[in-house]
Amino acid sequence: MSLRDQLPLPKATVNLPGGGSATVRGISPDDVARIYHRHSGELAVLFDHFAGKMQANDGDTDALVGALTGTLLNEAPRLLAEIIAVAMDADTTSADFDEDVDHLLRFSAGVQTAALEAIAGLTFSSDMPPGKFFALVLKMMTAATRANLGPQAA
Repeated sequence: MSLRDQLPLPKATVNLPGGGSATVRGISPDDVARIYHRHSGELAVLFDHFAGKMQANDGDTDALVGALTGTLLNEAPRLLAEIIAVAMDADTTSADFDEDVDHLLRFSAGVQTAALEAIAGLTFSSDMPPGKFFALVLKMMTAATRANLGPQAA
């Protein structure tokens, strides 16, 4: 019996208008890293911005989570569709991934929001609330950015 059989990932069903449904799972820091690397240029600036704000706020992440979410909703709808695609186990390296994301972008805001809420419910927990999760991701992405830029980034 494989580990996948012994420890299946929790999933949630998102109902679609017209009677269909989609299944999503929570996202992991590794998932976020894969999405980050697809958009490293544009997201590096965003992550650096929020990392600086986090340090200035002594790690008080609750307000920063709201600000990050608002920024993503307004400025990066494609990124949110990619998060949904990854939570549906789409392969970011597949030739069809961009078309899958385009398809998800055509769903209504209500369907996309329902999917993101289900994903958030499976991603965050009492021991890993959103602020702590984003703090971990920010540390990972800051380290990755510095590693990619070399010693001058320190």
